[in-house]
Amino acid sequence: MAEPFEPLLIWDLEDDPEGNYVHIVIEHGITQDEVWDVVSDPHNEVVPSDSSGRPSTFGWTPRASKSTPKTRT
Repeated sequence: MAEPFEPLLIWDLEDDPEGNYVHIVIEHGITQDEVWDVVSDPHNEVVPSDSSGRPSTFGWTPRASKSTPKTRT
């Protein structure tokens, strides 16, 4: 089994309409802290994104909404 690691999150500028901040925070109403909770939980499986092939993970946020943040490599 691979060693656990701390994920690296890179947020685009808040005013970038094509960026992950707008997509996740504005469009889906998921906070940056909730994204961190999901991507840093080792129990959440990491799989390739269907659309980009980049690593993505899915999990529950503390406020119990299903979150689908995608991480960049």
